[in-house]
Amino acid sequence: MKPGDDLYLKARGILRGEPAMGKKRLADRLGVKTPTSRRLIWRFRGETQGHSTDPVYQNVRKLKEANLDWGPRRIAQELHISEDHAMMYLARWIGAQAFQATPGTTAEQSATATTVDGPNAGSTLQDAVTK
Repeated sequence: MKPGDDLYLKARGILRGEPAMGKKRLADRLGVKTPTSRRLIWRFRGETQGHSTDPVYQNVRKLKEANLDWGPRRIAQELHISEDHAMMYLARWIGAQAFQATPGTTAEQSATATTVDGPNAGSTLQDAVTK
């Protein structure tokens, strides 16, 4: 087990109960900073939804699978993205390694079908006018 895995196990337990939780609330509950909680959320999404269809993520995925020893700094330099974004995409890639797709669907189809865009994704606004 890697040093950060115990933190991820705590985050995964919290996110299973509340998958739409935002990075700030998760950071407060875990006692970490928001960039760390954001990476934990992306790892959880990778584990539960599989690989993302985002083109930048797909480039990170190709590079990482071709060069397993490359870290976020090298990938960020190669793709001309920030190191923080490279770490975020790599967190999703790590989570996606454990993803178990539903039989008959690909990981990309599952990711598209279950993507949560934000804390209010799926919410609807109802407006009633009264006299």
